[in-house]
Amino acid sequence: MKVLKFLLLSLFCCSAAYAADYVQGEALVTFRAPSGLEVTEDSVINGEAREFIDGIAQSVGAEIAASYGTLSEASGDKILALLRSTTKTTEELIRDLKENPNVLSASPNRRQKIMPVRNKMKGMK
Repeated sequence: MKVLKFLLLSLFCCSAAYAADYVQGEALVTFRAPSGLEVTEDSVINGEAREFIDGIAQSVGAEIAASYGTLSEASGDKILALLRSTTKTTEELIRDLKENPNVLSASPNRRQKIMPVRNKMKGMK
């Protein structure tokens, strides 16, 4: 009986660790570009837009894990980035980000599952 309880407890603990459907400490963020700032792929990667979002990231104890220059440029006036914090949970990071008026949205970096593709050509010659 003790062994069964131990196994069930172990299974519960392991499944809880893998149950999170997002990466802990990360958030996908959409920033409002300040007036007069031209949002281009280059400015998001290593220019003024990058400096702007880096300042916001640092203010909430995070860093830029990735910036999405092409998507940002296509939006025209928004800057998209993935932020990561080693000191805050995802929930804390999002809460702190949403307090900034230049943050339009912040959401967890959700895990995506790839569905297997069946080979429709199987058996054909």
